[in-house]
Amino acid sequence: MIADQFLINNEAASSSYKTDSASEQPKRSIAKSISWRVIGTLDFRIISWIITGKLSLHFLLD
Repeated sequence: MIADQFLINNEAASSSYKTDSASEQPKRSIAKSISWRVIGTLDFRIISWIITGKLSLHFLLD
């Protein structure tokens, strides 16, 4: 995905905020927010586990 951004020609560079925001669908936005929330929570828990060495069951319920 990141490499694709470098390969896109000037056509994408000429797009504006207005056209980009119009293409964002509500379902996609919700899916992105949920996935980032899950990733952020997992990152936090893994880093906490590495630092403290403790992993308990409330980890799954919190």
